[in-house]
Amino acid sequence: MDLHIGNLTSEVDIADQPVGLPADQIEQIVQIVMARLDKRERERRFKAESMAITPGFVPRLSWE
Repeated sequence: MDLHIGNLTSEVDIADQPVGLPADQIEQIVQIVMARLDKRERERRFKAESMAITPGFVPRLSWE
């Protein structure tokens, strides 16, 4: 899955903390965001596939 973020703005206030986040926290945030984007894409694809009309052959049921 390709990920393209056109514009991302965030505002964070930190009191009495060193500037920036540790690399492991940034990695955790990235993993959470990627998982949520992946879930959203799966849900979108499932919805699109469930609403699609696909040609095919349905055999006639035998009532005998």
